[in-house]
Amino acid sequence: MTSAEVTLARHGGKAPGAAPRNASVTGPFPGSINVGFIDNHVQAVKLDNLWQLYWNATWQPVKRPGLH
Repeated sequence: MTSAEVTLARHGGKAPGAAPRNASVTGPFPGSINVGFIDNHVQAVKLDNLWQLYWNATWQPVKRPGLH
């Protein structure tokens, strides 16, 4: 059995039905999500910038894989 990865570009639309039907994996992802931080603040983070956050003590921020 093989595994597959699926990415849904569902953030950033004005309504659920307005989500993009096609999104390039080499271009910027649309939209952002709200991220809650340990210091109790919440911030909207663009999807492409999620890789630049510090997720744990050993994580080194990087540019999103596949982004040109």
